Amino acid sequence: MRYAEVLLNAAEAAVELAMAGETSPDGMDLMQVASEAVNAIRERAGATLLAGNLSPDVEGRNTIRKERRKELALEHKTKWDLRRWRVQHYDGRDGFWGETRNKDMFSSSSRYRFRGLYPFFSTQAGKYFFDARFQWVSLKTFEYNAIDYYFEIPTEEVSKSAVIDQQPNR
Repeated sequence: MRYAEVLLNAAEAAVELAMAGETSPDGMDLMQVASEAVNAIRERAGATLLAGNLSPDVEGRNTIRKERRKELALEHKTKWDLRRWRVQHYDGRDGFWGETRNKDMFSSSSRYRFRGLYPFFSTQAGKYFFDARFQWVSLKTFEYNAIDYYFEIPTEEVSKSAVIDQQPNR
């Protein structure tokens, strides 16, 4: 785990707590904590710092989410962010990065396609280039429903207890 991820976790927690109306146990301003964490990451990267403090609303939360997406790109964290935020199923896909996009362009109901970067080698130029495209083959669509946010309880644990039942549809 990198220090940048720790800062992003602190910023995300501060915004979520402030949105829920909670205060910091040590009396610190949660929005100042979140803004300082984002600015520390941006300063290290040489990016433009935030003009002021983040706000305790959806816009502030989306700023943190976009910052996670940029800072932790290609580190295999996105899947777990989407699960934690509960935005991977069809109904939650509108605007979860702070941008409104047509979700039907990428999916139909609960099934969706992945866009990938595909490397190609140009013999004329003698170098590789990347092409971004969707998998149009119907066999390469994936489905994600709200129940998929939860893991199945191990069968041996369910069989040991008279009071634990398996989750529905598992």
